[in-house]
Amino acid sequence: MSTKSLNSFFLFIVVSCWAYGQSFHDQVRFLEHLETIGEYKEALFYIDQLHEQGGLSSFEMDSLFFFEGRYHYELKEIEQSIAAFNSVGVRSKSLHEISSIYAGFQLSYLRKFEEAEQRFDSFQSSDSLRLALVNYQKASLSLLQRNLDQFNHYANRFNDTYYVLTDYQKDMTGIYQELAKHKRKSPFVAGLLSAIIPGSGKLYNGQIGPGVMGLVSTGIFGLQAYEGYRKDGLKSARFIIFGGLFTTFYVANIWGSVVSVRVSEQRYNHTVDEAIYINMHLPIRLLYR
Repeated sequence: MSTKSLNSFFLFIVVSCWAYGQSFHDQVRFLEHLETIGEYKEALFYIDQLHEQGGLSSFEMDSLFFFEGRYHYELKEIEQSIAAFNSVGVRSKSLHEISSIYAGFQLSYLRKFEEAEQRFDSFQSSDSLRLALVNYQKASLSLLQRNLDQFNHYANRFNDTYYVLTDYQKDMTGIYQELAKHKRKSPFVAGLLSAIIPGSGKLYNGQIGPGVMGLVSTGIFGLQAYEGYRKDGLKSARFIIFGGLFTTFYVANIWGSVVSVRVSEQRYNHTVDEAIYINMHLPIRLLYR
């Protein structure tokens, strides 16, 4: 048995023994210790033991669901994390509010935008910082959906009251400005341009080298095919060979231009979305880690 496996085994035994006969305060302290050393799986096992042990108050149950949601969150087990956060009752006001923020962000990450929006819209709190954070999350969710007008609606409520949000609000506004000036290229236009002038669709997409190569190679094959036809007619081997190559490269240029635009747009959107997710995630982690 490896050293790591042996350590995990002993930790498993310690966790099993600790779950019984301790006050809830001590149990929470032990959970926090496991969290501090990054033993999230062992912490989740410990929570299961406490659930099985029973005899917990409503607040204690909500606390365990909250910890469970956080540990699944750290392990990137998003569905399990959302389920645990959803189990935190309204009766535990503060924990319920923080759980709603975590759950809303993770629903956004799963691209369940309607559910995320509903979760944020139903958020109620007397804590102005949490309200500002939820407004920021809703603004970010608008950018994920490329709804720039809706982003402006929420961004008008941005302010410098909370320094912990100020930089992230500026970053998100920068992403909005980038999206606003981005001119989405059309795969149809790229294909049409390449049908008219081979390679021009890739030039339209900003791919100068491939565009020039497409024009030159297709042009050479076209000229060779024409020379073969002009000198020896349709049955010319030269015409047949270079005509076939011209047709292949011509069609490939059209299709390649369409695909290249689609791929470029997908990459652009993926990069922007990742930046949005990072900026949604960091203030939550900073405030409620």
